[in-house]
Amino acid sequence: LDPVKARDADGLHLLGLVKVKKGRMQEGMSMIDRSILAAPDAAWMRINRAAVLQGKGEHNRAIEDLEVAVGLTPNVSEAWSNLAASHSIVGDYAGAAVAAERAAQLAPKSPVALVAYGNTLVRAERFEAAAKVYRRALAVAPDTLNARVSLLQVLHKLGRADEARAETETIAAQLGARVADAEAEGPSDAHIERAMATGMTTALTADAVMAMALETVGLFDQALVAAERAC
Repeated sequence: LDPVKARDADGLHLLGLVKVKKGRMQEGMSMIDRSILAAPDAAWMRINRAAVLQGKGEHNRAIEDLEVAVGLTPNVSEAWSNLAASHSIVGDYAGAAVAAERAAQLAPKSPVALVAYGNTLVRAERFEAAAKVYRRALAVAPDTLNARVSLLQVLHKLGRADEARAETETIAAQLGARVADAEAEGPSDAHIERAMATGMTTALTADAVMAMALETVGLFDQALVAAERAC
């Protein structure tokens, strides 16, 4: 492509994304497709198109774009994460684990990437490996609730009752502190943002998660109390 055509492809692609966001899917996708025909080696365009395709549920097509994208720019964690997600949705858990591992390698301090990797290992029934990855996520961010709950579930599958009980106690303490914070602060925008970032939006959700955690390790009376609060 000469510089003018390259600029045209970029502009056409960005306009297509705007059309998609405004709900004009067919028109927007046509522009995105044409831009990629003009600039087939533009990895960022393929990543964008894959995201649109994922939103439409066309995961096999998204995988094709993402595999090209990671071949062109192998150090983009987001592309590997999205590739892992689509592989997982179509049932290719081995492929998902490979892609998620690469994403975690590229973002070793990201609890989100690490938890996603752990989740793919669980789907592939690699529970020992998943437990190690969830612990890595917690080493980076100890308050990551979904990592701790996922670790609890894996420990239960592995029959490690003592470790599972310890994680349950930690979860209960963390949830109790978050509920207290929520009650003290009220529904401020800042609090809601922090709660969403840690996977909990309301005290109701906290009680539901606590009930699940307690039931997982056989603390049924305590689980019943938490479940009643969730209702």
